[in-house]
Amino acid sequence: IYEVDMFYTPEETIRKMNDLDQKVICYFSAATAENWRDDYKEFDRQDLGRELPDWPGERYLDIRRPNVFNVIKKRIDLAKQIGCNAIEPDNVDVYSNDNGFTPEITPGDTVTYLHKISEYARSLGMSVGIKNCIEILGDIFDDVDFAISEECVQYLNCTAYSNFTTAPSPGKEGKPVFEVEY
Repeated sequence: IYEVDMFYTPEETIRKMNDLDQKVICYFSAATAENWRDDYKEFDRQDLGRELPDWPGERYLDIRRPNVFNVIKKRIDLAKQIGCNAIEPDNVDVYSNDNGFTPEITPGDTVTYLHKISEYARSLGMSVGIKNCIEILGDIFDDVDFAISEECVQYLNCTAYSNFTTAPSPGKEGKPVFEVEY
């Protein structure tokens, strides 16, 4: 299993991985707009929040706005077109950041948004993963097929994923968690 940036990985590389029976998870931001992406101009001014502190040119998105979901659907379509087996819609923990939106984006807003993303991606035959969002893992369990723990060793929160791997309720099977350290 490989996780790649779907905008920076050539389509022929993804196709070759598939030919070799390797699974490809395609990363893209689903809750930030990056001014270096070709689709940046498709976001409305009202969709854009504060700039991320460590990423000049990247702004939080108001995931409650229909236009945001429409642009992200096009990203999901692209993932399908280039051969991604799964998607990892990143930065959806926008609720836990100083994003500049009023009223504030809540964890419940993210659950609703991820449900729509998952439903759409699965309708195209792709799996869906989640990175971070520890606070809502139980709420999105049915909407995702795996999780990615980002630097849980460094941040001492690896056990936060234990209910995910063992299943949060009786009658459900656990799901895989991939761990990355940088």
